[in-house]
Amino acid sequence: QSAITSVGCGMLEILPANEIRWELVTGKTLEKSLFLKNTSDNAVAFKVKTTAPKRYCVRPNSSVIPARESMEVKIVMQPLKDLPSSTTAWKDKFLVQSAITTNETGDAKSVFENMSKDETVDQKLVCTFTLPSDAASGREQESSASKLSDSKSFSPLQDASSETPGSIRSFNEEAKTGSEEEPHTKHSNRASTADQEKLREEQNRCDRLTKELRDARERERVLIKNLQDEKEKNDATKRALEDLEKKFVELQARSLQNSGPSATAPTVKSQGSLNINQLNTMLLTAFISLIVAFLIQRFY
Repeated sequence: QSAITSVGCGMLEILPANEIRWELVTGKTLEKSLFLKNTSDNAVAFKVKTTAPKRYCVRPNSSVIPARESMEVKIVMQPLKDLPSSTTAWKDKFLVQSAITTNETGDAKSVFENMSKDETVDQKLVCTFTLPSDAASGREQESSASKLSDSKSFSPLQDASSETPGSIRSFNEEAKTGSEEEPHTKHSNRASTADQEKLREEQNRCDRLTKELRDARERERVLIKNLQDEKEKNDATKRALEDLEKKFVELQARSLQNSGPSATAPTVKSQGSLNINQLNTMLLTAFISLIVAFLIQRFY
């Protein structure tokens, strides 16, 4: 069993840090996990590349990790039809690139398109392979140290695929960085199961907080919409009341015009004034009834 070690590369702490060990079998999908922890106070974008994109798929192969949060990356090896002739036949390697970003929800790949190599941090991982005992035929397993010493012949890297492996464009410029990488020191201490469980708990907590934030934003959107609807209804009520008031004033003016000055005796004029007061009372009663009916329709 391989010794799992963890090491920080400036912004990301990667577990395991330097080596991914595979026990090869035929006709079976193999899976390994990388645990990435953002140790900085800024959001960090990462991208995973590999020298064998047709053999592996990585999910996610790029993303953004918020400050002080963690993420699990799955590396899946496709089922093998045949085993390699020896444990040194394959020299597969992975490269994890990371860079600080201010956009926590953006596309991680676009972050690297606009950055120079001086702004990114690279962490290289070497794959070592173990053959089944019935197929090994007494061949000795190669040590991880011999694998690491071969890092100067690092093949051109390509983006790791997040889907079924296929033809992926090569990144020839990464081939030039192989000779510039400093050898990584291999740590021999084992990472406890509790550390891995802690990383998983942090990832679950991050997922819960993300969901709660999304729900809170949805509730806020609904409240804002309801507030706008209420405001529109209040404006409509105000306009309706103003229209009713105008109609009442017009009706009152018409009643005064129709009554006119009386040419009869004082007793007749007194009777005419009484009719005008009655008409005003009726108009006021009708106006109040309209307002009450409108308010009942509006709120009930």
